[in-house]
Amino acid sequence: MLEFIPALKQQGFLLGEPVRGTDMPKFKVNHRYASGWADADWHEDGKPWLFDTVADAESEIDSFIKETQEAAKEGAMEDAYLREDYSVVQVNR
Repeated sequence: MLEFIPALKQQGFLLGEPVRGTDMPKFKVNHRYASGWADADWHEDGKPWLFDTVADAESEIDSFIKETQEAAKEGAMEDAYLREDYSVVQVNR
């Protein structure tokens, strides 16, 4: 009757233990350009930033927007970027 529990735990569905395999979705940040929505092209060392959860990606966007707001207040940039110009999308792998 409980034979399925080890399989569920292995897949990360029990005890809040996320297990990421190659079949698990990843998420990236999109930006709204004048021509429409496209990849924000956030990367480090030539590798795109991919997030495990929507919440992780949203948090990174919020941090980025806050940094631009602070830079605008200090005069380092003319205007802060707008939060509504960024979204999270699932990456098809």
